Amino acid sequence: MKKIIVLLLAIYSTSLWAAPLMQIDLSKGLAESFVYSKKVESKEAEYQAALERARSLRSNYFPSVFVDGQYKKVSTVPSMTLPAPINRTVELGQETNYSAGVNIQYLLTDFGQTTKSIKSANEEALAQKAQHELSKEDLSLNLKNIFYKLRFQTSQLRSLLNAWNLASEQQKDMERRFRSGTSSRLDLLNATKESLNFKLKFLQMQREFSSTLQDWMTLTGEKLYSDKLFRPLPHELGERVDLEPTLVVKVSDFEAAQNSKVELNKEHPALLQLEHLKLAQEFKGDATFRSYFPKISLGARSSIEYPLGGKNESYHQNAFFINLTMPLWDGGKRSGQGGSFDETQRALSLQKKHMEDEFENNLNRLNNVISQLKDEIKVAEEGGKEAEALAKLTYQSYVNGRSNYIEVQSANLKVLDWKTQTDSLKYAYSLAEAQMAYLGAK
Repeated sequence: MKKIIVLLLAIYSTSLWAAPLMQIDLSKGLAESFVYSKKVESKEAEYQAALERARSLRSNYFPSVFVDGQYKKVSTVPSMTLPAPINRTVELGQETNYSAGVNIQYLLTDFGQTTKSIKSANEEALAQKAQHELSKEDLSLNLKNIFYKLRFQTSQLRSLLNAWNLASEQQKDMERRFRSGTSSRLDLLNATKESLNFKLKFLQMQREFSSTLQDWMTLTGEKLYSDKLFRPLPHELGERVDLEPTLVVKVSDFEAAQNSKVELNKEHPALLQLEHLKLAQEFKGDATFRSYFPKISLGARSSIEYPLGGKNESYHQNAFFINLTMPLWDGGKRSGQGGSFDETQRALSLQKKHMEDEFENNLNRLNNVISQLKDEIKVAEEGGKEAEALAKLTYQSYVNGRSNYIEVQSANLKVLDWKTQTDSLKYAYSLAEAQMAYLGAK
């Protein structure tokens, strides 16, 4: 009974102090990052602000209703002298004057100036929308790069731990052989040095793994105490109690590789943004040109006026009017604005063409790189298998006295080198695929 109680307490204490589990999933991380990112949120706010600017310009299509009032005190009141036989001076007003009324004004036509201005504002809003989508694509690319880096470091930690375990086992075997007199102290020191070397490399990679986890959490908004990130380990290595992991991290598998060639997407948000900005400048130029035409508006006013001529009383006044305004000369202000809009439009058009060329060149390069990396990965995987077989044979040869331990160390290092090359090539392949997905984004 006592043994059962002790066993239960041991299990309870182990579960109590077990390292927490953290799940790393790309799809879930992307969804969380889009919600958490203040940059994406700010771009959405800028888009909404641009929409509101466009809506405000549409108000020119509707009548405006407003009240106004005026109070005025004059120093001289106009007057007139009536001829004989009256011979009397009559004042035509009062020192104190006021007016208050309701006005309605409606823009009858400005020959398309308002229409062009609204179209320009709409294009600027669409440019902000494209910028919002581009910020999401940028965030997606950054998060994918971090995710693939975590996968690379997970594989590297596994390889380094295997190499460390192998070196430790060989060190223990060397200690037994040294005590039995079948191995030299030099071989024992070399074995110890090799074991410490792999342990150091493992700890260094664990530090980099911790830093990359922090980058992931920064983008996704996940909160975790810093002490939990001190010595994190991948899930498949987390059962090693002797490594004392502070956090166990389960990273999902790589995404499936794309098989089809990615073509240049003319609807990429970065290209759309430049296109909408170019059209906005074009409409602004048209609006500036149409400002040379007259504006014709209708208006009506109902007001209380004081005084009624020279009488000390107020009266009600209704009025209807047609107003026409047309610029004659402004010192070149509008012509300068029009020229500025035209040159800005030309600059944006050239920027878009340059970006299209860059995107197309990068896609062609990435298509070639991905094909090349596939072949290199196959060779690296075959080389890794051969290196593992050679390392086993070399150690067996050392045990049989036909090789020295330096040859064993060299063979072990080659195994790790081949695995590192394979992981690096797969990492590069994933980054190239992420970049292609970004360039082909819709």
